[in-house]
Amino acid sequence: MSTYRSRFRPWLDDPGSWPAWELTADEQRVFAEALTEGAALARERLDNLYGEQAGRFGAAQLIDALAAAPLPEEELQSAALAIAACDYYGARVAVPRVGAGGLTDPTKRARWEVLRPYLVARAATVLRDNASEALLWRAIFGRIADNWVPQAQLTRALQQEISASGLFSEVEVTLELNPPVAGGGRWIAMQTKGTFASLRGRLAAREACLLELIRDAESDHPALDLVVAYRLEDELNLGRDGVERVRLWLYDPRRGETATSLRLTLADDRVQTVETPADETRPSVKALRLVSLEPAAPPLFGWRRWFPAAHPWGLFWWLRRVIRLWLARKRDHVQAGGGLR
Repeated sequence: MSTYRSRFRPWLDDPGSWPAWELTADEQRVFAEALTEGAALARERLDNLYGEQAGRFGAAQLIDALAAAPLPEEELQSAALAIAACDYYGARVAVPRVGAGGLTDPTKRARWEVLRPYLVARAATVLRDNASEALLWRAIFGRIADNWVPQAQLTRALQQEISASGLFSEVEVTLELNPPVAGGGRWIAMQTKGTFASLRGRLAAREACLLELIRDAESDHPALDLVVAYRLEDELNLGRDGVERVRLWLYDPRRGETATSLRLTLADDRVQTVETPADETRPSVKALRLVSLEPAAPPLFGWRRWFPAAHPWGLFWWLRRVIRLWLARKRDHVQAGGGLR
């Protein structure tokens, strides 16, 4: 069994429960414009892939509907916290936490005044960079048929016509009609397999990888269900059907320090998942998309803010992280065995 993992861990990198933000009208407009721009590019790419089929099955209309829907502030902030967790991990900095007392503490209130604009700006940037892909995946998965040619009807019609000709005593017609571009579940399965190919290399390099989970193509808000992947195991036994089976460990800001695992079966035409612990409030995961995340320097606090280059901060972070992971090796072992806390 092959295992790929970074040094990211939910209980070390979760920012905690910072106050809920209230977006201003200008901030809301920035997010809406990012979706509108992404929708235009998604429609163009959809048309290049499927031509008139994009309009026939309502895929283009689904893009417009998703782009026009308002984005819930709670989901935006959750996505921003996942992004921040990746940013701070990449910068080798301890993630800032609100801690006891909340914003009644003047120091924490001052920290939030710096952190909030960064979270909003970072979420807007990532949405702008990923909106077109997020909308395209949902449109194809939700509205493009796997095979829009009536294969069964054509097979029966040809067999009846040839039999009626009287030229053959026995007739058996077999058709294999494949569209030029895979659609629906087959396209999503292909893309998800590509996601896992990238994950293996990046996790082996100790990166923390930002993913988007797609649960319901027609009702999800695009590019907002973001999680951080930090461990991947390939199942040794592929089964008689030969399909690929993997297990993935995730950090989801909605669940705080509680780690989540996904067991995935990657068939040629679909993705099946089992989430542990199960999320009773949302549909099961249907696909995973690797999020485009350009590196960014997060806000620094404390001594590191004033002396960013005068001390081997990154080395100290690494030593502390390795020691803490060694001390928590039993916790990791329990998770790897399926006993998630």
